[in-house]
Amino acid sequence: MDKLICSKERLTETAKALRRMNEIYEEGDAKLFGIQFGDLANILEEAICEEEIPVPYKRFCHSFSGIGINVEAFHIKYDSEGRIFFTMLVASNRKRSVKVADITELLSTVLQREMKPVPGSRSVITRYPVEIVFADAPKYFTLFGQAGRSGMENSVSGDCFSFLEYIGGKAYLSLADGMGMGVKASNQSKKIIELFEQYLQAGFSAETSLKSINSAYSFMNRDESVAMDCVEVDLYSGTLKIIKQGGTTSFIKRRGNVTEIVPSSLPLGIIYEAKPDIKYIEDVDGSYIILVSDGVVDALPFADKEGRMCKILESISAANPSAFAAKILEEVLGFCEDERRDDMTVLVLGIWRYS
Repeated sequence: MDKLICSKERLTETAKALRRMNEIYEEGDAKLFGIQFGDLANILEEAICEEEIPVPYKRFCHSFSGIGINVEAFHIKYDSEGRIFFTMLVASNRKRSVKVADITELLSTVLQREMKPVPGSRSVITRYPVEIVFADAPKYFTLFGQAGRSGMENSVSGDCFSFLEYIGGKAYLSLADGMGMGVKASNQSKKIIELFEQYLQAGFSAETSLKSINSAYSFMNRDESVAMDCVEVDLYSGTLKIIKQGGTTSFIKRRGNVTEIVPSSLPLGIIYEAKPDIKYIEDVDGSYIILVSDGVVDALPFADKEGRMCKILESISAANPSAFAAKILEEVLGFCEDERRDDMTVLVLGIWRYS
């Protein structure tokens, strides 16, 4: 126990030191370092913010033994928004497996609040110990669909994308478009997406992640740049954040109406102090967010390419994001006469509130 307290005290002091570094670097050319120190302090403070369960430890474990589960360890913490994240190391104490749904129901009763296993969790527990993370039940859910084709025949696309269904109560959709086409562009965009995912999974905000990646790439001076779009959805509040670092226009379709999200920032890797465009949107129930690489919009043979794209989106009635994305690409290719110009990637994210 003393070791645990000592560890907490050290983490607390480290967090305080990082806060002071954040204040020191808050102004001037090194502001990015200050932001990173602040995010690190947030991560440490959340890690040491443990809470007691509302029942004695032995009674808690005994209640799960009644449904065939041995609780070997657990950890409970609250995030900055007051949401619970409950991690359990569990195993079945019977010859048969136990449904995670049964554990979820009992845990919700014990904590007196509705809990859900985070997306990607196992559905059954066997005799072998596994770690399951539960969180307050989200109020919103997302579905994702994509369609695309390479601009070069028999070659990989220079576009790369990622969909992270659940990280700390948020969903993330990102699209990176490397310079040119083929393997070189693909490697550029893939590195950016992988690095961005690692930052998010480590607990950094999307804005800090992009700023850090941009600063690193701009210092390399490789004459390379990557356009980056990111959609962040808070699955509890329903707030939507669209972050654009270069790239082409994105779109949001709500209640049949389509709105353009126009970029004004530079791509990643151009200049050190490049700032991303950030747009906040609320009341997103039933909305679709459409991210496209520049090859999609540029393929439209019209003076007002974005305006034509809006009309295409308004005309599509598909509710499933995968079918929506496929239909968008089909409509755009109808204007191309099968002429390959650039890589084309269409990403569609649908957002709904649980009834």
